[in-house]
Amino acid sequence: MKNPDIAVYIHDMKNSAEKIFKLVDGATSEQFKNNLMLHLAVERLFEIIGEAANRIPKDIQQKYSLIPWSKIIGLRNLIIHAYDTVNSERLFAVIQEDLKTLIAELNKIR
Repeated sequence: MKNPDIAVYIHDMKNSAEKIFKLVDGATSEQFKNNLMLHLAVERLFEIIGEAANRIPKDIQQKYSLIPWSKIIGLRNLIIHAYDTVNSERLFAVIQEDLKTLIAELNKIR
């Protein structure tokens, strides 16, 4: 990557995903749901991931099409604009099922 901003956005996405793993490490879905501070911190980190993803140029997004850019951005938009519909179980599932793959794919961009 030649554009230094893109490198920063990719770093922000990866760093935020790794922070989510550290924060949620060992927690069950129920513990995640009932820990307000943890839940809010994770939501904020997902916001950062989504905002950084939104700043990645479309040509880079197309080049790395295994990353679900629109879903990542959509989650960010849901948290920001439809905050009252955020589902704790779904967020926890995203952490358990999708974040490791996202980090691996982001590593390929670097």
